[in-house]
This record gives sequence, C-alpha cells and structure tokens, in this order.
Amino acid sequence: MMMKARLLVSGLLVYTYGVLSVPAPEARAEPTALSWEEALVATHELLDMEYRYWAQEEDFDRRRLLIPAFEASLLALGSRMGDDVAERAAASRSPDVRVRLLATAHYVAHRPDRYADLADYYGRAASVRTHLPRARPLREEHATEEYCLVWEYMLLRPPGPGPALYLDRAFEALERIGNPASIVVLLHLHRIGCATVGYSYRMVLATVGRFATPQGLRAILSFLAQAPQEAATGKPYYAWGTAAERQVLDVLAGEYGNTDKWRKLLADFKEHLPSDEQRLLEEARRLAAGPTTATN
Repeated sequence: MMMKARLLVSGLLVYTYGVLSVPAPEARAEPTALSWEEALVATHELLDMEYRYWAQEEDFDRRRLLIPAFEASLLALGSRMGDDVAERAAASRSPDVRVRLLATAHYVAHRPDRYADLADYYGRAASVRTHLPRARPLREEHATEEYCLVWEYMLLRPPGPGPALYLDRAFEALERIGNPASIVVLLHLHRIGCATVGYSYRMVLATVGRFATPQGLRAILSFLAQAPQEAATGKPYYAWGTAAERQVLDVLAGEYGNTDKWRKLLADFKEHLPSDEQRLLEEARRLAAGPTTATN
C-alpha cells in the first residue's frame, strides 16, 4: 500500500515515499563501512541532487522531493563512513568539494544536536515589526568551529520553499569562524550559481573575500587550478568557465573588500606553487595593480 513513511535517521526527521512492507525477521549483518574511494563516489548523488534543485529545469513539486532525498542520502553516507575516512576528510585541505562533503556528512550524522540547534533557532524569523521576515542575530556560541561543518551543510542542502532565513547567518558565521577549508564549499556554491540560477555570486564571493590570509589564498588558488579539470569530466555541477574564474580572481584583487589586505598578501606571498597556481597568482597580481598606462 502506497503511503508516506516518517523515518528517524540519526535524530533527524526525513520523509520518504514508497511501499511499506513487513519483512520476515532475519539476522542481518552490519553494512560494511565505506572505503575512501566508495565514499567519494557516493557524493556524486548528493551533488547531482543539489544541481538539479538549483537548475530549476523541473517544476517545484518534483524539485522539492530532492530536499528530503538529499538529507536522507547525506545522513546515510555519514552513518556508513568509517572514522578513518571521516578523520582524513576533516583534516584534508583538498580543493575537491567531495572531500569536504564527506566531513560534513559524517559530522551531521553523528552530531544531529548541532544541526537541531541551528535549525530551531535560525529557522524562525526575528520578532520585529517589519513586512519582511528577518533572520535572528548570530549567537556567539554558533560562530565557533564546533558548528562550522553544520553551517556548511545548511548552505549545501536545498533550502526548500519560503525564505531561507539562515542563509545570511551561515555566511556570517563561516566568515567569523575563518576556517580556510570552508572556501571550497563557498566556491562550489559560486560554481553552482554560475551554472544555474542558484546562489547570488556576490554574496558568496564577498564572504570569500574575508579570508585574506595566506591559507585562504592557497585554498582559492588550489580550487581555481582544479576547477577546469573537474569541468572536463562533463558533470554539470562541475561547470566552469573564464567568467567564473575572473570573478574569483577579482576577489584576490580586492574587488569584494579587504583591498589593502589582499594587495599586501599578493605582494608578499613567496611560497613555491605548482605552475597552474602560480599563473593564477600572477594574474591576480596584475588585476590588483590596476590598468597600466602606456609610455612612449
């Protein structure tokens, strides 16, 4: 019989549709923990759902089914991941968004209380007299490393109908936490926004512009260098182009704030980089210097 089933997964409510049946009792072995390679492959389903939601090529009744599907798939992935895989993902500074997604999935699946804290508080509008709903102010305890992966999850998941009041607070929180690993997620959102009608790239890039540190610069250059290689795979959520690259380089040139910090950072940066990243660094320096005047 077709009916809606409510399932409790790691303390979070997830809704699915399907046929309910009562199987005969039997002994079942625990599923084998996913290897590193298997876990990375599993993230493609999540990225595909995210892209399909933002691309808006399907009507909303179909797209909104992707919201619980994304949540259920992420929680299942996090639950099946071994601690060794999770620790490797959390410690990695890879520009591959799949790696950060693994860390996010494991943390959210094992700390549903952290997600519940944010969803309960920021999911409701502030009590102010205004025609438009406003997000509640960011609490100090929520702008800490303990909530970093949860904020990233809230940005990556499809937001659903109605105003996503938490979005502004998520960007603000990641800026204040200042973990350079978050740059991969932010630039992935920029990429999704360029390939679809998703996130406003200005909001995303303005947040990236606050990471004016050597670690932030390395993370941005690493992502930019890998983006064309990922786009060559043909997967739509890896779409990339020269316009998207130029917009990120404008961040390094100080177009989105912290201009003096970025210019000094670019001038003082002396680390040896792979050739692709070095080329991007030189292009950022050229943009930061501004137009040159020809002389006779």
